[in-house]
Amino acid sequence: MRIVITLEQFRLMSSLLTEDDASEIYLDRDVDFSKVTSLDDLKTAVKTTGLQHSKDTKTRSRGIEISKMLSNIDSIDDKEVFEKYFTKIAELISRYKKGSFSLKKLSEIINDLSGKDLNVAKQQVEDIVTIFEDPRFGENHKKKLISLLTGSGIVDLDKFYDETKRAYADYENSFAEGVLSPFMIFRTSPSLKVLLESDLSYNNMIISASEFNNKESDVEKIIYIINQIAKCKVYTSIDEFVNYVLNNLKFTILFDYSPENIKADLMLKDSLVYEDRQTKKVIKIAGKGEYVEVKYKPYTTPSYLSEFFKVDATNKSAGMITEAISRIPRVDNPQKTFKVLMSSLASNLSRTVKTTDGDKIINHLTQNLSGIIFKDNIFIPKEYIRFFWYDVGYAGRSRLSIWYEVDKDPELYKIANTGQGFSRYVFKP
Repeated sequence: MRIVITLEQFRLMSSLLTEDDASEIYLDRDVDFSKVTSLDDLKTAVKTTGLQHSKDTKTRSRGIEISKMLSNIDSIDDKEVFEKYFTKIAELISRYKKGSFSLKKLSEIINDLSGKDLNVAKQQVEDIVTIFEDPRFGENHKKKLISLLTGSGIVDLDKFYDETKRAYADYENSFAEGVLSPFMIFRTSPSLKVLLESDLSYNNMIISASEFNNKESDVEKIIYIINQIAKCKVYTSIDEFVNYVLNNLKFTILFDYSPENIKADLMLKDSLVYEDRQTKKVIKIAGKGEYVEVKYKPYTTPSYLSEFFKVDATNKSAGMITEAISRIPRVDNPQKTFKVLMSSLASNLSRTVKTTDGDKIINHLTQNLSGIIFKDNIFIPKEYIRFFWYDVGYAGRSRLSIWYEVDKDPELYKIANTGQGFSRYVFKP
C-alpha cells in the first residue's frame, strides 16, 4: 500500500535529521555520487555507505535514516522536482569535490531543500544546470561554488544559487571582452510605480488611496492593505475575501519615460553586419548605439523579459507579508492566503496596465533594442520577437511581467568569437 505524505510532513521529518548532532561526521569511504542518476541510486549509495560502519555508530544510523527520508519523497506529488535537484547536486559534488563527503552535510542539503517553494526549486534547478553546462564557466569557479555545499559552513542552497547566478553576468560580460568586440556593458533595471487611484470601502474597512500612495516601499503598501483587511468583518472565506479586495482595487501605473528607464544588457559600439556569401552584399543587422538583451536560454521557449512590483523578491519581504497575513482573523494557512493575494494582485496589475499605457511602456522599453542574444550566441533581431504583458514572472511566481516570444520561423544569426573577443561580423548557423 502506498503511503502518501504531505510536503509539510516531509519538511518536519527532514528537519529532525540535523537536530540530534552538532558535530561533523565524515565517512571512511567516499559515496560514489558519479553513479547517482536517480533517487533510488542516491538511497542505495547512502544506505550502503552507512552499513559499512559499526552497528552502533551515528554514521551508520544516519545513512539508514537519510535513505528512509529519500524514500518518503516517492510519496510526494512533486517528487520529480526534488529528484532533479538532488541528483544534480550529487553530480556536481562528484565532479568537483575531492575527498570524503559528510552524511550530515547531505542531511543539511535535504533539510534546506525541503523548505523551498516548489516553483522556485524548479527554476533554480533549470538555471544551475544551464550555467554549469556552459563551457565558458570556469572550472575553478565551479569548484569554489561546490565548496559552499561541502565545506564547514552551514548549507545554504539560496546562497549557492545566488553565487551560481553570477555566471550569468559573466556570460553577458564576456561579449564585451576583447579589442574587436562591438559590445559594451550597459545593464539596466527598468521600474514603474504602482499607486491607488481611489479609496476602496467595504463594511467597516477603508483602504485609503492617499495612505497607500504615501508608503515608502512597495512591501509597506501591501502590508497596509493586509492590515486593513484584518480589521474587516468577513462572512465568507478569508481567501475569497482577499481575492475580492485585491481584484477590486483601482490601481494606476506611473512610468518614467526617460531614456535611462529601458531594458538592456549591452550597447553596440559598432554595428553588427552580415555578408551574404552569394551576393557579397553586406547587410546591417543591428546599428551602433542600439541595445542588446542577453538571455542564456533557448530562443524556442517564451520567458520573461522584466518584472515589476516584486514585493516578494526576498525571503525577508515575503516573510513580512506572510506574517502580516497570519494576523488576519480566521486565516488557517498563511502561505495559501499569500499565494491568493499575490495571484490576485498580479492579475489586477496586469489587467490595469493592459487597458491603459501597457503598449506605450513596452514600446519605450524596447524602442532602441536591436534584438536578443540567446543560448549558443544566437542573435535574433527584434522584429522577430513579440513582447507582451503577463501576470507570471520568475519561477512561475505571480508578478506583473513583460514576456517575450520568438516567431516560429525567425531570422537567426550567430555572434562569432575570434579568439580575441566577439566580432561585429555575424554568420548564419
